[in-house]
Amino acid sequence: MSFVGRTRQWLRAVGSRKRLEREMRDEMNAHLQQAAERFRARGMSEADAQQAARREFGHRGSIEQSAREARGARLVTSVGEGTMSTLFTPFVERVLHGSSQDLGLIVAAQAIGGIAGGMVAAASGHRFRASRLMC
Repeated sequence: MSFVGRTRQWLRAVGSRKRLEREMRDEMNAHLQQAAERFRARGMSEADAQQAARREFGHRGSIEQSAREARGARLVTSVGEGTMSTLFTPFVERVLHGSSQDLGLIVAAQAIGGIAGGMVAAASGHRFRASRLMC
């Protein structure tokens, strides 16, 4: 999604927080219902299926808070990405005295680095506790 699209999305989110909270609760309820149905299909009683679904889903309050924080963090990252994208071309041209071909090479190197970093993180992520990675 482009910077403008993310900015629009964030502005709508700020303006309609109650709607987003309701949608988040509805989505979580739908996941819980699906999980409960899956447990009922395995032969559990209604009460046991509901309890197993809640246990599998995790602490709802923590999940809701994480989702709220992620929405706020998106603004910061979107502004940063937009600023970087806007200023990067003049930086390459004026400071580095590069051509459009040089700009393409730098952007390609960034993309390859991102992909390689993702692969390294995926391959070595099991070696670290999640709490250490989230600092």
